[in-house]
Amino acid sequence: MQKKNIAIICSWLDISKGVGSFFVEQAELVKDNFDVHLVHFKPYRFGFSKRKKVSFSIKTDEQFTENQIPVYEVNYPEFYFFRKFFFQKAIEKKAQKSFLKKINKPINLCHAQSLFDAGFWCYKLNKNYKIPYIFTEHNQLNLKGLPRKKDKLLKKVIASASEKLVVSNDLIRQFATNDIFENFNKLGNTFDETCFTYSENSKSDSFKIITIGAYTPIKDYATLLEALKIVDKQINTKIQFTWIGFNCWGTDNNTAVTNTCSDLGFKNIQFELIKSATKYEIANHLQQSDVLVSTSICETFGVSVLEALACGVPAVCTNSGGVLEMITPENGIICPIKDSESIAKSILQIYNKELVFDGKSISENIKLKFGSTTFTEKLSAIYNQNAR
Repeated sequence: MQKKNIAIICSWLDISKGVGSFFVEQAELVKDNFDVHLVHFKPYRFGFSKRKKVSFSIKTDEQFTENQIPVYEVNYPEFYFFRKFFFQKAIEKKAQKSFLKKINKPINLCHAQSLFDAGFWCYKLNKNYKIPYIFTEHNQLNLKGLPRKKDKLLKKVIASASEKLVVSNDLIRQFATNDIFENFNKLGNTFDETCFTYSENSKSDSFKIITIGAYTPIKDYATLLEALKIVDKQINTKIQFTWIGFNCWGTDNNTAVTNTCSDLGFKNIQFELIKSATKYEIANHLQQSDVLVSTSICETFGVSVLEALACGVPAVCTNSGGVLEMITPENGIICPIKDSESIAKSILQIYNKELVFDGKSISENIKLKFGSTTFTEKLSAIYNQNAR
């Protein structure tokens, strides 16, 4: 039986930089059952400039992941001075043609990974070529201030999708606060079990706290550092705090992070600051850690928390949304947002062994709920149900 062709259209994707790596991981999970293709429509600004001339072109470049999944990057011009004119639609249609010509086979289903802008491209492909589509929303949602024309188009994109998926219940609430009430289905998320797994003999000799995420206000690292300051005053041994990925959103935060941590004057907590890391490096650090701390104000899911649990590491998390579907009394603690004292108390309970967690059990249970087998079965059923 011939496999159905699935075009996974990504709102962000850069294989060389590891951006959108979880889209690649999801594609790899279903590649035995479907012919999957990763696609990113990438605009470049086109206009008149005395200093720089930009050639007008539309082209689709093809490359492959390590496991030979094809990745298509569709480069097309976006006219910033004529953008409202009708011929931008013609250019976008040519971009679609360029991709379809390159793939050179009928597509049975498009899967938009987030509405902005993958969902818009799926909608256009559906209107022009009758290709059915589904979407999974990953991003925090705020439609306030969205141009009226784009808001109207967004509602069409949502209404026309064969399946409307979200990664957590919190996203359904976020849609509702933007006056969008649809029959959303929760898909959840998964992790790479080949590297994020429990290792009994990897723990560090000293107590190790870890956090993973970009230095940005929504992650609220100010509260985390305040909590660590409280912890620092109540311990008399050296412990380690590792912060991975504070530059992972592409902003150079080296000076700000280094100065902020130094200014607080920690005595017993030793800092290890890592700008970015591969997933294997992250897994290695997690396997050596005693607790992961996440102080986000809002999360749609919390992949770093999931990966920590997969490594058997208990998590202290703020009540930020998506983590509510992962954290239980058996694998972690949920604290109020922006409550440094509660976070510090939770860390100290684990440090002082007032709370003891079974790392192997944490890992096994999270794999049953969010592991690759469970996720593959759910996504494959959705693909089969909606593909033409």
